[in-house]
Amino acid sequence: MLKRDYKIGLSINLGVNVTNQNILCVLVIFSVLLVAGCVQTQGVLPEQEKPLQNTPHVSNATIPEIYAPVNYEKLVEIFIDDTDYPVLLANPVLDLPVRFYLNKSTINYSYSTFYTGLINDTIGGINKWEVATDGKVYFEEVDNPSEASLIINFVRFYEANVTEVSDTGFSYTLKLGEGGPSDYIQYRGFTLITKSHLFVLSDSNKRCRTVDAATHEFGHALGLGHDREAGSIMFNSLSSECNKQIITHKLVSVLNKLYNWSKQDLRFDGINAVKTGSLFSFDVTIRNYGLKTSGQSVLQVYDGVFFHKLADIPEIGPGRSVSFLIENKNLQPRGTEELELFIDPQGVQNEINDRDNSVKIAKTS
Repeated sequence: MLKRDYKIGLSINLGVNVTNQNILCVLVIFSVLLVAGCVQTQGVLPEQEKPLQNTPHVSNATIPEIYAPVNYEKLVEIFIDDTDYPVLLANPVLDLPVRFYLNKSTINYSYSTFYTGLINDTIGGINKWEVATDGKVYFEEVDNPSEASLIINFVRFYEANVTEVSDTGFSYTLKLGEGGPSDYIQYRGFTLITKSHLFVLSDSNKRCRTVDAATHEFGHALGLGHDREAGSIMFNSLSSECNKQIITHKLVSVLNKLYNWSKQDLRFDGINAVKTGSLFSFDVTIRNYGLKTSGQSVLQVYDGVFFHKLADIPEIGPGRSVSFLIENKNLQPRGTEELELFIDPQGVQNEINDRDNSVKIAKTS
């Protein structure tokens, strides 16, 4: 039996007095219409209202173009005969300037006056090599031992029996000094000494002998062995008389021969270039194949019309390299099929071979 409110409601809306059977029919019809309305609301839009499908559209898409080096200059070989002078290592050189660190942690400040004299005597030994080679070999003091290729330690007589220094691990037996290379690399026919150690002991009776001893040990730090000439500062026995042993012409000749190659040699070690539209991206590696730390330089590209700066090149040590990633460089003219990359040494003329400071790259695909 239907509830009263349904019966009244239907009577009012339909305007007739309906029976239970009529009410049931009306409800069925009403339910069908309601369901039909829901289906239409949630169903697929009429055919004419369907959105357009995304049709693949091929535009003038830019295909990347690859550029590669063309006829790049070969690495110049360095020809040098092994010196006829006794050396500790084959063709030994240090990166110039020879950066030295005065290890003052080895100083006993109870004897400050003594050590002040010892330091001055040691510097006197450095000056002798600079003067004798007319500045071909030159030195520079640094405050950080990690930046130094030469560590100088100071020792008193009573410390001479010490057989190891803990901060260096360098063993020695002292008379008036000890010195020599401790780390090095074989490089382009040379031995590049990356670290030498020097131990200086003072002769308090004859200060000038301390200068001679320091000069002798600096020779070892440079990779020189003992000389056969008694008048040479590199003779294996130090004279009891001051200034009797000197840096001979033979020693100077050997150092001039070796350090004639103390130059930077920057060249491209790897180049990848891609052009997309008018935009170029470069992946460039530059290595210093020289025997001397390079100065600051600039990487440039020439597009046939203009020079464009790509990057500043920092100092690069011997045998080391730096890499650059330069992206989306807009170059003109757009149709160019050849570019030229340049290493501008910024006025530095002292390169082993400056012909490899530029390279042409051309489109390969």
